[in-house]
Amino acid sequence: MSGNRKNWQFWAPDIDTKGGGVGACSAFILRALMEVLPDVRFDVRLRNGQMSDSRMPNGRRCRAHSVASLPERLRPVALSLGGIWSSLFDRPSVGFTSHINFLPALHAVRSIRGTKSIGLLLGCEVWDLGHKGRVEALRKADRLWSISNYTRQRVARELDIDAEEIDLLPLTFDHDRFEIREKSPALLKRHGIAPGSPVLLTVARLSAAEQYKGQDRVIRQLPDLLKEYPRLQYVIAGRGDDQLRLEKLARECGVAEHVIFAGFVPDEEICDYYNLADVFVMPSTGEGFGIVFLESAVCGRPVIAGNRDASPEATGNGKFGWIVDPYDGGQLAAAIGAAISGRHDNELVKNREALRREVLADYGWPTFRGHVERNVNTFLELQQDAFPLVR
Repeated sequence: MSGNRKNWQFWAPDIDTKGGGVGACSAFILRALMEVLPDVRFDVRLRNGQMSDSRMPNGRRCRAHSVASLPERLRPVALSLGGIWSSLFDRPSVGFTSHINFLPALHAVRSIRGTKSIGLLLGCEVWDLGHKGRVEALRKADRLWSISNYTRQRVARELDIDAEEIDLLPLTFDHDRFEIREKSPALLKRHGIAPGSPVLLTVARLSAAEQYKGQDRVIRQLPDLLKEYPRLQYVIAGRGDDQLRLEKLARECGVAEHVIFAGFVPDEEICDYYNLADVFVMPSTGEGFGIVFLESAVCGRPVIAGNRDASPEATGNGKFGWIVDPYDGGQLAAAIGAAISGRHDNELVKNREALRREVLADYGWPTFRGHVERNVNTFLELQQDAFPLVR
């Protein structure tokens, strides 16, 4: 392996365990890499933000460089040039990127320094690739990691390779932020929810351009559900430009009084929102994994997910709740009814403490760190002059 074995580059949009999405994925992976490779220094290249996780402070082992202060149109070029320039001095042996948009820059570093590359596959950005440049960027990577088997299988078909050539890395969550609590009296009062009312919850951005999270599917089932559960409330947490459409849909369905738009939820309240719900429901069709399912389940609240994307893999393949066809309203309504009534045979989700223990065992930090260690060793074994394996 060319370059300095003690130096790695890490490219990401941002590093933020509290924001979800690629920022959280990047934070978890970087933290695990630093634990697994204690002698390696990381040169972190960020496009859209700063490194906000206090467990990975800037210092001798981890230096973060962000181009977020620049105008948006200048960031891609500045990020690429900065990473290439840094490689002339640091001579990184490995470059890791949590988004495939950065792979071409990493390939440029490789052409100069022989740096090996690892690319992370998140979800819809690598489904139906189409664009020849993206296909070639993925083919040139020395190794690919995927956060779900669903995405791994799709990309393997796109690239015409064996799926085993892509390493699996199921995600984790920030378990320090989530615990089992009683329903918050303050939130019940804020949203006008009577004590004892069954509550559904979705936590997701409201994007008019995407519309795949499934809040509209839940709203359409409320008229029938309210016949049996007249006090039922549906809390939609998150903000975005799709809220007007969803509000209109709730009015058209005659359920506006039972749909609560909570807006942006600050980090200090997110745990209370998960505990406010009797069931977390997100019948999405474009999810790359779904950390929110784990966050709800570790609070002892069961989850309902769709089966048309990678969501089942974040539910223990249904162990933490129910998997439904998001396009089948009857299935969705039946799962919601079973969850709030308790009329089902999934004994695990009836015991909040047992559910939490199961989530921690399957997706907690030690398990995730083990996955990263395994993938690092697989990568290093494939290099002719690899580092000593991690033990």
